[in-house]
Amino acid sequence: MRRRLLVLLLGLTTALGLALPAHADPGVIKDVFIEDFQGTTALDDPAFTDCLGYQGQIYEDRDGVYNLTIHTTGSMAGVTHVEGDVTASFVISPLQGSGVVYSGTYREHATGNFLIINDEDIPHPSASFYLHGTGTGSDGSQIRFTTRGHFVLDKRTGQVRRNTIISTCRVS
Repeated sequence: MRRRLLVLLLGLTTALGLALPAHADPGVIKDVFIEDFQGTTALDDPAFTDCLGYQGQIYEDRDGVYNLTIHTTGSMAGVTHVEGDVTASFVISPLQGSGVVYSGTYREHATGNFLIINDEDIPHPSASFYLHGTGTGSDGSQIRFTTRGHFVLDKRTGQVRRNTIISTCRVS
């Protein structure tokens, strides 16, 4: 879920950042990307399906601001540093059949350096995100969840050193 949005975000930010620059130092372009996203995604992580008791989907209404530092020269040429925060409202519901529907809010913080290789945004050398949300179920229950990810590549070899996404979910 998050990785797909991060890839989309960085593709857009690189294109927009180069088109609407605000120069800082020679070889560096500073820019801001405003996220305004609404959409539904399958919730297929076992941490969520086990917690919810069903195969679900999440509707998200995300608003955020990402600060970009785009390097255009030197050893960092082509690398974009991204740091930003998103606040969102969500609705989690079953893909089919019945089940408790949860609505609430979450906050996400993301930071990292990215390089575009074969039209894909690759952490260069690392990127992280942390998302924490709370909500209330249609039966009055409470849901709390976190998702955190950390990605590290070896700059010299390009090999993945770490690609970790950890999700937790608790309903009470």
